[in-house]
Amino acid sequence: MDKNKALEDLAFVKNIIEESNQSVIFGRGFIVWGVLIAISLIATYTMIKTQTYSYISWWWCIVIGGGWLYEAINWKKSVKRDQPRTFIDKIIGKVWLAMGISASIIGISGMFFTNFGMHISALISLVLAVAYLTTGELLKKTYWRYFAGGWWAVSIVMLLWPGVHTTLIMAGAMVAFQIVPGIIIQKKINFEPQD
Repeated sequence: MDKNKALEDLAFVKNIIEESNQSVIFGRGFIVWGVLIAISLIATYTMIKTQTYSYISWWWCIVIGGGWLYEAINWKKSVKRDQPRTFIDKIIGKVWLAMGISASIIGISGMFFTNFGMHISALISLVLAVAYLTTGELLKKTYWRYFAGGWWAVSIVMLLWPGVHTTLIMAGAMVAFQIVPGIIIQKKINFEPQD
């Protein structure tokens, strides 16, 4: 490798590091998804306990569709604002897109096509943990690792202790590890001075 190539590579790495300090993660999406899912998990628990099973799958299709509609509208607004995005922002966006697609596939296939319904929440928790850890590493923010650890711990509990109560455990985890982080992130954005 020649010296010029090595200098270019170092400049590229330096640019990525600087971008990670400038990246902005908005908390609204975390809050919206967290509230939608937490309410839906409590509704699912209620439907199971009242034996109104026929509505559960359709309820979740509407909720997941509504969440993706929210994301599409948000994306369209950001394109219209012509918001500049850093390389790190793009990677984080792809990580969360992959997480959302994976969670949707797990949830929908678990309801309609497989026999792992009580493990849906545990499997989605594992996917969330990976997204949180990856985001934390890219942003160099330690607290994201704690959220990832929380998702892994909740997943282990739900895998070792399966049953209808996992819907309530997952609803609590949504509040603790999705809604609360979203509120924290949103408050930081609203109070930090913009350059």
